[in-house]
Amino acid sequence: MKKFAFCLSFCLMFFGVFAFAGCGEGDLNIVSISITKDPTKVTYAVDETLDLSGGKFTAKRGNGTEVEFDLSVATPSVTRFDEAGTITITMTYAQKTSTFEVTVNPAMYQPKYNRTITATYNGQEQPVELFDSDSLLNGMSIISTTYIDSTNTALLSAPVEVGKYKVEVVVDGGVNYQDFTAIADYTITKADYSSLATQNYLDFVGISTLTYGTDFDLAKLWATDDTRTQLGEVPLASDFAQNITYSYKKAGATTSTAITPDGNGKVYANLGVGSYTITASASETSNLNAFSQSCQLQVMAKELVLGVDYDFIITTASGDVDYVAPVGDTINTLVTVNGANPDVTVTVQFYGNAQECASDYNLVIRYGNSINSTNTYTNDINEAGVYNLSLELASDSNYSYSDLTRNVIRVIIE
Repeated sequence: MKKFAFCLSFCLMFFGVFAFAGCGEGDLNIVSISITKDPTKVTYAVDETLDLSGGKFTAKRGNGTEVEFDLSVATPSVTRFDEAGTITITMTYAQKTSTFEVTVNPAMYQPKYNRTITATYNGQEQPVELFDSDSLLNGMSIISTTYIDSTNTALLSAPVEVGKYKVEVVVDGGVNYQDFTAIADYTITKADYSSLATQNYLDFVGISTLTYGTDFDLAKLWATDDTRTQLGEVPLASDFAQNITYSYKKAGATTSTAITPDGNGKVYANLGVGSYTITASASETSNLNAFSQSCQLQVMAKELVLGVDYDFIITTASGDVDYVAPVGDTINTLVTVNGANPDVTVTVQFYGNAQECASDYNLVIRYGNSINSTNTYTNDINEAGVYNLSLELASDSNYSYSDLTRNVIRVIIE
């Protein structure tokens, strides 16, 4: 009986100790936590990470005791801030939680861009983008782009003229980013006329030779193809082409002479025989650089052709035209007149450009060994016979003729 009582007492003691020990461990469990000191940093900007330095929290056990810990040993609900506002941070330790608040302000963000921009005048508006809108972060947007000239006046559109400008781009940062204005210096520089040519080059090629009196427009001596062999009008828009002027300088001359366009704007090469330098120039403007190009031109004498440039007209005393020389080198013509003293008149008639220099020729009539030559266009034949007619160049170097050209007439008295 004693033995049973001892065993029973031992068992009660064992279970009592176990029960007491169990109640002691339960009292050490964390039943709650509370943040007793906020972190040093409680104000942030979007995209910054949480910093728990300086923060403290107190853990309370079941037995009523409390232990203080650094806040960094707890687990935060947020580690990085991607939106602005008042953010509640939940801290967890031993499956217990407590909270504190931080303020997150919009962040400052500006994409990289070139703050100095240069363009070349091209006759058109030239807008620029300081940065691609795709480079902005989510929620950001471009509100406006403004161009400001050197007088600090805002333009209604992108600039065209050469000058110095500023470009201001206003950006709305949305909720999470600060608004900002991007500013850059914008310069448009003068262009060369060649950069505005329709085929990207501007060559005043010219021609090597030209016959005197040819009705040729020198403004059509510009290359119009890559081989520089096909010629045409200056390959510029009319508002640029009108700045080009033309001049010539004859070999041996010290100064150039301007070629004045006619009423239709054509530049004619009404130049005497000789070697010339033909120059096409464009003056400097507020938007364009000056340029000058030259080519060489040899003006050749015009060969006078019978029946094309001039004719011999033969009339009798009655005034009737008996004969007009056709085209050819040698013409035999028979003229019959009545009376012992025939009155046959020979006249030279010029056509086209040749007539301007008609006075520089003599009409030569040969009869036998005699020569009748005057500076007039009319010579009379007063006796029967065979006569040779020709022109004799007096002084004008712009025309040439062939000594082989003869017209033979026979005057017969009936």
